[in-house]
Amino acid sequence: WTITSGSEAFTAHILLDPSWQGDASQLLIGIQEMIHRDFKIAHVTIHLEYSLEGCTEDHHVGHLVSRARA
Repeated sequence: WTITSGSEAFTAHILLDPSWQGDASQLLIGIQEMIHRDFKIAHVTIHLEYSLEGCTEDHHVGHLVSRARA
């Protein structure tokens, strides 16, 4: 997203593998640092998804969900 000239923002939903046992806080920090470092975007909003249950948004992850069920 471009808020104004020279002011970009990044928003994303990240679907985590249900078996992942990592630290969500550290994951968020790492993603924010990577986006800032690699793309020079300071305003980063990340929403971690642990499941698609109850979600009405189209996240385009059907290929991941079907593979996880296999």
